[in-house]
Amino acid sequence: VVSSDIIYIEISGRSTLVVTCNGEYISDCKIDFWQKKLIASFFYRTHKSYIINIKYITSYQRDSITLCQKYQIPIAYRRQAQFRSFFFNYLEGR
Repeated sequence: VVSSDIIYIEISGRSTLVVTCNGEYISDCKIDFWQKKLIASFFYRTHKSYIINIKYITSYQRDSITLCQKYQIPIAYRRQAQFRSFFFNYLEGR
């Protein structure tokens, strides 16, 4: 799996679900492993259970985002202000 194809990663029980453009995969690696491996300028941990690829954001509200017009991902209350800054900085640099 190429990192640019990853849409988001979600904790799923004792493993992680990696959702990509080409399908979904189950990984035995913890979410912290993925957070360390992925490029910080494109990936953001919006919630303790989710890492998202900001390139796939199609809609943004204060407490949630939509990826690819179909995946609704929550933004933890404590991460909302920081995510907003991160996302707007990404948009300015594009």
